[in-house]
Amino acid sequence: PEIKIQDAAKGCLLQLGVLDDEAAKHANKVFDSSGSGQSYDVFLSHKRTDAKDFARALYNLLVLRGVATFLDFEYQEELQLETGLSELVASCRNFVFVLTDNVLASKWCLQELEAAVDNRINIVLVVKEGSRWKDEEGRKTTPFPGPNIIAELPDKVKPVFTRKAIHHSDEYYSSFIEMLMKKVTANKPTPPEESTSTCQSRAAMSAPTDLLR
Repeated sequence: PEIKIQDAAKGCLLQLGVLDDEAAKHANKVFDSSGSGQSYDVFLSHKRTDAKDFARALYNLLVLRGVATFLDFEYQEELQLETGLSELVASCRNFVFVLTDNVLASKWCLQELEAAVDNRINIVLVVKEGSRWKDEEGRKTTPFPGPNIIAELPDKVKPVFTRKAIHHSDEYYSSFIEMLMKKVTANKPTPPEESTSTCQSRAAMSAPTDLLR
């Protein structure tokens, strides 16, 4: 799709530091802040061996649309101390948990998810296209973790998996973006300096859709 190609091209320019885009610049302001009270719109949690490239693409997608996003391999030094994890997650308005084959076997990813639950952060489940989990007979066929998988998780995170997930799809890329943006911008405050026309433009960009589960 044309939008996906544009995102990929802009993402490359973003990583090179040469992208002239106002929405991305606004999102990046938080990264340049060294004072206390630093916050992010999104904490992006993923299993690197399953979804390194996918997480990078999600990071670019969000930042390009003005959503300040924390991605751990962008800011590894901030995650070195396990004791600071809860505080870091608490500084984010949303917690996007990327569901892939092995993410629920990751102690670190589960710690991040528990921190989001403890701090009552809005949790958004994103299922990476092609991911599968074992059914009760051990066959890796289910497109979402079933009761047999959830039963093995810490009690405090089990209710998270009763909520409706967003399923990533390359075929319905535009719809995926719209659904994700609706989830992560619902509780995002509008900067006071923005004009009415700018607010209307961003609202249009995050219009809802029901094409994906």
